[in-house]
Amino acid sequence: MPNTSEIAARMGGREIRRVIFSETDIARRVAEMGREITAYYPEGEDLLVLGLLKGSFIFLADLVREIKRPLNVDFLVAS
Repeated sequence: MPNTSEIAARMGGREIRRVIFSETDIARRVAEMGREITAYYPEGEDLLVLGLLKGSFIFLADLVREIKRPLNVDFLVAS
């Protein structure tokens, strides 16, 4: 877990006022979503997971690790 100074550096020096969802809560939900996607989309069908750059790449990486079937990943860019 990053320390306070590492977090402040990533936040541009701004202080975090409160944490709504803990790292553990988010990881638990991402794993749950991965299981749901694995169960919903049967193997044998092509699965394409799309993310919106730039904000989703870390989340999407965590999510696709939890999907237990072959898939392709791509990103969209919005301007």
